[in-house]
This record gives sequence, C-alpha cells and structure tokens, in this order.
Amino acid sequence: MLARRMMKNIRMLKRTLLAGASLATVALLSPLAQADPPAKDNLPPGLQKKDKLPPGWQKKVGKQGPAETGTSAAPATNATPPAPSAPPAPSASKPAETAKAPETKAPTTGSTPQIHPTPAKPLTKEQQERQAHLEKQLGSFEAVAAQPAATDRVLGRLSRITDTPEAKLREQWKGQSGVTVSQFYLASVIAKRSHSKTEQVLAEHESGRTWGEVAVAHKVPIADLNEAVQAATAAARDAERKAQRVAN
Repeated sequence: MLARRMMKNIRMLKRTLLAGASLATVALLSPLAQADPPAKDNLPPGLQKKDKLPPGWQKKVGKQGPAETGTSAAPATNATPPAPSAPPAPSASKPAETAKAPETKAPTTGSTPQIHPTPAKPLTKEQQERQAHLEKQLGSFEAVAAQPAATDRVLGRLSRITDTPEAKLREQWKGQSGVTVSQFYLASVIAKRSHSKTEQVLAEHESGRTWGEVAVAHKVPIADLNEAVQAATAAARDAERKAQRVAN
C-alpha cells in the first residue's frame, strides 16, 4: 500500500513539475511571440501539437503567417528606366534641281552643222571702210563668176591657192547648199590663211557675221581679202571674154 501511494505521489509530482515547466516556458516565450510570432514549425517540441497550436499562438500565427526561413532577400533597388531614345532628326529635304534649259541644235548648212562663234569684235573705222569696199567687189565677183567658163576659171585658181584638186573643190562646193562660187572662193581663202576648215568659215558667215568680221576673227587682214577677190574677179572676166570670143 505504501509503495503504491509513493508511486502515485511521484506521478503527481512529475505532472506538477511538467505543468510548471510548461507554464514557465510559455511565460518566457510570450514576449517573443508578441514581437515576432514564430511559425508552427519553429515552436519548441513541447508546444507543438499535431494539428493545433496553443490558443494564444494560434491567433498570432494565423495573423502573421508562417515566418520565412533563411536570410530575407534584400529589397530590389528600383532601376532607373532607360531614357527614351530621341527620335531621329528629320533629314534635310533635297533641294530641287535647277531645271536645265533644253539644248538647241544649230541649223545645218547642207551636211555641215551650224557653228556658234564667239561674239564679233567691232571693226575699226579703217576696217569698216575696207569691209565696205569688199562688199562692192563681191557684188561684181558674183555677177561674173556665175558664168560657166568663169566658174571653171575661179575653181582652177582656187585649186592652185589651196593645193587641192579642182574636182574635189567642185564636189565640196556642190555639197554646200545655197552657197555661190564666189562665197565658196572667199571662205576657202580665209580657211587657207587661218588653217581652218571652209565649212567652219561658211557657217560663221551664215550665222550673221560679215566677211570682214569673219576675216578679223581668223586674224586675216581685210585688205588681203580685197586683193584676193580683185584678182579672182579679173580672172573670171578674162575667162568670160575668151568664152564669148569662141562663141562668136
């Protein structure tokens, strides 16, 4: 009997000690739980139950939720958003191209293109007088050289001056539409003296220049032209007289 009572007293003492220890533990942990209530998994083994926590802990854990384990990650710093790229500058508008005037082709004389010479220099007073004398001589030359015999004599004389076969000169003359034999003769003389082409000299005259201006442009004295025309006129008249004598 005595032994049973002692065992019963010992059990009661153990229960009292355990209850006191539990109350002491709860008293110690209460301030910590109020500051930062731990999760259910972090409770002491003696306070953990299968599915429930002590009433005071149940409310605190339920409100705060389970504590995160491990070191909390540092809050991410707000990265400065990249500045929006500036819109590309508008390209400068291309200036409108200056309209080009259409090129005009010079009129042609026969098969030779018209040449646009540089502006003629004004003739001096002496050159103007010689120019006037040249125009008079050309009028007489035109009238005489138009006769067939005179034309042959003029082309023969021109062949000797230019050192060109008479047949070739006649072909060149026929190729210049509207050009008289006297004009062809004068242009050929200027071309020979200035090392130019007869077609070029004729084109300059047809552009509006006088024979005196054309000669001055090619650095041929007008006085030389007067002498050449005078000699050719004399040869043409001589050929015409001979032709008349033969005819009579």
